[in-house]
Amino acid sequence: MCRKTVTKRMSPRISMNTNDDVIQLALQGHGVGRLLSYQVAPYIADGRIKTVPKSYEPPEIPIHLVHKEGRTVSANVRDFVDFAAERIKSNILLV
Repeated sequence: MCRKTVTKRMSPRISMNTNDDVIQLALQGHGVGRLLSYQVAPYIADGRIKTVPKSYEPPEIPIHLVHKEGRTVSANVRDFVDFAAERIKSNILLV
């Protein structure tokens, strides 16, 4: 099998400022949007949004949670980091 990269320049008709707006347009069937998997995981799970075929997906983008570590880190920060890391891991799509 011979694989090659094909680049297609797109001229979007609509440009949005927020991911929530992009999600709403995708839910209404108005085209393709580029979003992170955790942002659309519930909509993909219930079938309202579909992913493009894996062969067309761009490379994955890592997500980093950065905070000051040490004895001075607050319990709230630690709890949030633990919560966010688990939530992001649970919504990674393997489709």
